[in-house]
Parts: sequence; structure tokens; C-alpha cells
Amino acid sequence: YVDDLTRAFLRAFEVPVDGPWTFNIGTGVGLSLLELLRACEQTAGRTLRIEHHPGRLIDVPVNVLDVRRAREHLGWKPETSLREGLARTWKWVVGQP
Repeated sequence: YVDDLTRAFLRAFEVPVDGPWTFNIGTGVGLSLLELLRACEQTAGRTLRIEHHPGRLIDVPVNVLDVRRAREHLGWKPETSLREGLARTWKWVVGQP
């Protein structure tokens, strides 16, 4: 969620870090694309038309970010759940003119 990302950026500017300045910012929890789409459907109260296609050679089958460096060096951790972040984002989207 954008607020969590912003907090991570601010911490990176505030905290002196020895070593590489590379941090993964995420939840550290895996989620499939289908799980994400279902969560979006529930949030929006709409059914998406989902098409399934075979994987391509360039597709990464699994990618879960390890956020330990951000926790250890920045004192950062995600605070907004997926459901809450989607709900806030959807509320913002429908409120736009």
C-alpha cells in the first residue's frame, strides 16, 4: 500500500545504513495472481472476466520479496493489509470525478 511504501522511503532518508542501499518493500507473503484478482472482485463488488493462458518462458512462477533488511536496518514493516489497502484504493477510485 502506498502509505507503507512512503514510510519506507522516509525511513531510508532518516536512518544511516552501512552497506548496500537495496531494500525489498512488500509483505514478505506470497500471493497468486488469481488470489489478488479475487480480492479485487470482493473489494469492488464486481466480477472480473479472467482469462487463463499457459505460462511463458519469461514468466517468473513465484516471486516473494524478503523484507528482512528493511525491518532490520530501517525499522520498517508493512502496516496495511491487502484487504484494507484495496478497500482504501477502491474508495479513492470511485470518489474521482
